[in-house]
Amino acid sequence: MTMGSSTPATPPRPPRPPTPPPGVSLRRADPADATAIRDLARAAYAHYVERVGREPGPMTDNYEDRVAEDECWMATETGETGETEQAQSSQDRLVGYLVLRLEPDHLLLDNVAVAPDRQGKGIGAFLL
Repeated sequence: MTMGSSTPATPPRPPRPPTPPPGVSLRRADPADATAIRDLARAAYAHYVERVGREPGPMTDNYEDRVAEDECWMATETGETGETEQAQSSQDRLVGYLVLRLEPDHLLLDNVAVAPDRQGKGIGAFLL
């Protein structure tokens, strides 16, 4: 019951699973994705170079190592080609990524980025 009330308190609702933006899916990165992730990081963080006077860490990170050592997840957007599923999967475009580092006593959100032309569409929230 809530204080001063005779009715029982409503239990909190469990969180809803995230709803992906239309056409966006999530998958774990593999070694072949490292170059695309690096390219997206460079594009997404480029506007910070002038502000901080150097390239931020995500622009210079070694994504081959990140993919091999950490949890790297990718948001991809499927191109509407009207072709078969197999042909269409080759049309997927990386639109965001997330890097998680498993530390001995915690999980660290190391990096999250969204392609500049897809920012503001809910992709970052979906990754988180």
